[in-house]
Amino acid sequence: MKQPMGDLALKIRQYLEKKSFAKNVMVLMSGSSLAQIILLISSPLLTRLYTPAEFGILAIYLSILSILLTVCSLQYEMTITLPHENEDSANLVVLSFLILFFSSSIFGIGLLLFKNELSILFSTKDLGNYLYLLPISLLGIGGFQILNG
Repeated sequence: MKQPMGDLALKIRQYLEKKSFAKNVMVLMSGSSLAQIILLISSPLLTRLYTPAEFGILAIYLSILSILLTVCSLQYEMTITLPHENEDSANLVVLSFLILFFSSSIFGIGLLLFKNELSILFSTKDLGNYLYLLPISLLGIGGFQILNG
């Protein structure tokens, strides 16, 4: 008696070995599915640890961060791969880091001066406790974008 599931798995494996495109699609799908499963499994734990208000503060923080990230390096990381000379690309990397450091510093000083006003604007007192992390996050994620570009 044949096992239908074993035969199906064997046929799928043989098909994927022949077709590299299908194999690559399956790898991407399985990685995405695994990430969704991890999120699904961790959700009950996260909802026990954090309140809805804390998730709201995280959402506000991430939205401010994403808005500032578009401005922070002035999108110079997109131009790093354009020049034909390696020296020009290296100069663009240095320029991107200088702009990133300067703009993160400016945003950091502005956040220190207007921390209370931003908390009032977003109607949450607890946001002010996390705003000092924003320039550090800008430097980290902006640096990653520059090095990844």
